[in-house]
Amino acid sequence: MSHTTFAEPQTERLHGRAGTRLARVEECMVELFGRLDRVFARDAAWAPAVAAALALQFALIFYHKPWLDEWQALQIAVQSPTLAELLHNLRYEGHPPLWYLVLRCLASILGNPFLALPVAAAIFAGMTQGAILFAAPFRRLDRLMLATSELILFEFMTISRSMTMGCAFAILAIALWRRGRWSWPFIALLPLCDFLFGVISLAFVYLRWRERRLAYVPAVVWGISGVVSAWTVRPMPDIVPALGSKGLLLGTAIWASNLSTLGLPWQGIAFRPEWNSPPPLLFGGLALGAFMAVCWRETRGRRDDALLVGGMMALTWIFSLAVYPLAIRHLLLARPIHETEVPGLLGGDAFSVM
Repeated sequence: MSHTTFAEPQTERLHGRAGTRLARVEECMVELFGRLDRVFARDAAWAPAVAAALALQFALIFYHKPWLDEWQALQIAVQSPTLAELLHNLRYEGHPPLWYLVLRCLASILGNPFLALPVAAAIFAGMTQGAILFAAPFRRLDRLMLATSELILFEFMTISRSMTMGCAFAILAIALWRRGRWSWPFIALLPLCDFLFGVISLAFVYLRWRERRLAYVPAVVWGISGVVSAWTVRPMPDIVPALGSKGLLLGTAIWASNLSTLGLPWQGIAFRPEWNSPPPLLFGGLALGAFMAVCWRETRGRRDDALLVGGMMALTWIFSLAVYPLAIRHLLLARPIHETEVPGLLGGDAFSVM
């Protein structure tokens, strides 16, 4: 009895100290971010910060050395003798044609095919960063942190591929959401970027329908875009997948491990940075649970929104099991669906300019 009497107050004191320390840390963080907000509220500080973020983005793009997937897309785009043969070759790729057509046009215009990849990335990065830094409905500090996040700065905007274009179109569709039909061209182009962006476009069309703002002609154009995209990626009879299914258990484990990057944006082996590698198992598991909890909290009581977020995650899981394991960069596309469902983002406080 005496041991219990002694332990309980001691445990309470430990918990009290931990709670006090966490409260102090929280107060310090609130104070720090408050000061930074006040700093960036001044145009004299905001303008250099924006210039530095854009300079960093373009420096990363033009100093980046393309990797296998980027070079392969450029080779197919440039070395296919005709457009008909380009479309034929894409049936071995499984990707819609728009990105390849962009690279082919840029290579022809620039006269140097090696410039096509960085110039394409720079064009779409400029669109994306402009929408985030100048139009996002967040505080300036939040916009700066989003623009310089690994997800935007490197994963989607530095590595030059169709996801760069798709991310730009998705963000521009949100930016123009409340400006009549101006978002529809970007929604209609999304299926021509990538399969997963086609899924995101379907979510956008559903949200338009839910708001009773579904325009007939743009919706038909979007449908045609989806059909064309599906037609161009019909697999050839003799195609051999480069990556195969890993089975139910291993496939699910790989999917969950990669998905944990949504909660902890750290790619590495142990504590050493390594691109395209998920966070350490323990931290990744905790981060995935935290991200799921945030999704549940933000969509609680909003059934349709919960179905959109959960449906995107379920689709990536099924695809990873049935076709091939999706990489971290693919699973990160669950972010646009999740962020779209944040209350008010597509409401009156949506991206305000453009």
